[in-house]
Amino acid sequence: TGQSVVSFNHTPYPVACPGDTLVFTCVVEVTGQSVVSFNHTPYPVACPGDTLVFTCVVEGTGGGVVWRRNNGNNPAVLTTSETIPTLDDFTLSITSYDNGVLVSTATNLSVPVQLNGSTISCSSDGINYDTLTINIAGPPTTPVSSIAITANTNDALLINWSASGSCIDYYNVTINSNNTHNEFRTTNNTDITIDALIIGTNYSFIIIPVGIGELEGPPSSLIQYIWNVPAQVVNISWDQISTDSITIWWNNNEDSTILRPPIEYYIINVYITTICINSCSVYSYNVTDTNTTITGLSPINEYYTVTIIPVNVIGYGPSVTVNVSITTTTSSITNIMMSTTEYITTQDKSSAMTALPTITETQLITTTETISSCADIFQFSFLLLILMATTGIYWCLVLTECLSLVS
Repeated sequence: TGQSVVSFNHTPYPVACPGDTLVFTCVVEVTGQSVVSFNHTPYPVACPGDTLVFTCVVEGTGGGVVWRRNNGNNPAVLTTSETIPTLDDFTLSITSYDNGVLVSTATNLSVPVQLNGSTISCSSDGINYDTLTINIAGPPTTPVSSIAITANTNDALLINWSASGSCIDYYNVTINSNNTHNEFRTTNNTDITIDALIIGTNYSFIIIPVGIGELEGPPSSLIQYIWNVPAQVVNISWDQISTDSITIWWNNNEDSTILRPPIEYYIINVYITTICINSCSVYSYNVTDTNTTITGLSPINEYYTVTIIPVNVIGYGPSVTVNVSITTTTSSITNIMMSTTEYITTQDKSSAMTALPTITETQLITTTETISSCADIFQFSFLLLILMATTGIYWCLVLTECLSLVS
């Protein structure tokens, strides 16, 4: 690099009196010197207690760099050949010096919040400085956001949220049950599991971020959650869409403005309610929509009972029952079509007496016989009695108009 003396003078000039303060000033121009880069970590904000490191890279200085704090008049000159000076609450060091490029650092191992807003500078020539402002985080300034609740089991839920900024030490979660303060819980994560929940209880939660040094931020809005089984469905309607099928639909009876465990599915139970022994069970299945089409019904049986049970992660809600009927047009008495329907159903005996039967197998067998005269009815009935005696299976038999005429 090239160097030259720009000026050299003194005061007083030209002559100083005995006892005067005599000052000589030399201005040297050095070409090729510059600060290559100046930055710090963490960036852009340091948390109280973090290790804060400023790195200054200069070139063309012959192995020297100048540091100062808050634009002060007492800079610290750091060179490869001299003792390392101090710089207030920072420790200076030379990281490397290679091919005229000098890398140095100023480090505070545990930066206090009191340094927030102060400055630190580095220079290649002691005249022109690059300056950075120290940013230390204070208490959280915004509440948590994007709060979501997931029901995990029948007595526990998970709350998730997004952080309200940097330098959060932990979160306080306030839990109230039925409008009565219950407890505080803390977590270092942006989620928490709340367990030991009681069915039929209205819970509310408030999440408060806490920064370094126990500095609390603003609380979240009140989060209400009803911990209960689903409410009974309402507004049930049905329509016969064919000779053996109906479509049935309904609505949920839950306030959508208040959080609660979502309905996972509905149990649909179908029973015959005519002369079948023990109200013959046709089948049971689950649906996730608020409508379903029930097929395989027989107009001979005519009357059916359908129950709808909403289910969530906690358990079964109250059932609702609707009676439906299947109709058809019969032919003349001389050519009567008679149908018998056999329902073979196996069921876990341990749950046979409960309100929620678990049907593990359902088989529908339909026997159709054409009867040309009333006398044939008795022959057909005799065959049915033989089947009942030999198979032990319940038969649901509805005789049509001919039987009533014979009687």
